[in-house]
Order: sequence, then C-alpha cells, then structure tokens
Amino acid sequence: MHVMNLPAKEQAALEAAKTETEWNKLCDQVKAARKDPQGRGQYPGDWYEKMLASGIVSRKVREFGC
Repeated sequence: MHVMNLPAKEQAALEAAKTETEWNKLCDQVKAARKDPQGRGQYPGDWYEKMLASGIVSRKVREFGC
C-alpha cells in the first residue's frame, strides 16, 4: 500500500513547531490523515527522506531539549 507523501504545507507546519507538544500534535495529524485499512495512522512514504535524513527531526529534538 502506498502511503501519501508529505506535502510542503505539512512539512512547513512541522518545521515551525515551537514546542514538543505542538510537534507531537502535528505528527498525530499527519499520521491520522494516512490510515491503513486497519485504521492505524502511518507516517508519509517520504517521511524518512524529508524529516529524518534532512536533519529536521534531529534539529527539533535539540530545539525541544529532548
């Protein structure tokens, strides 16, 4: 099953998150928009490329002091 990619609008919202709580809420919304047939939310197909490999997640972890 192909999971819809992360559009620029969602990526920009995640990059603009100011708190860990805001980040987590946005992640939940991203996954909720991509539910599998069993109703489980999934990250977009390009999540690794756009959020992890790009360094955005690492930057946010440092920013939030996680």
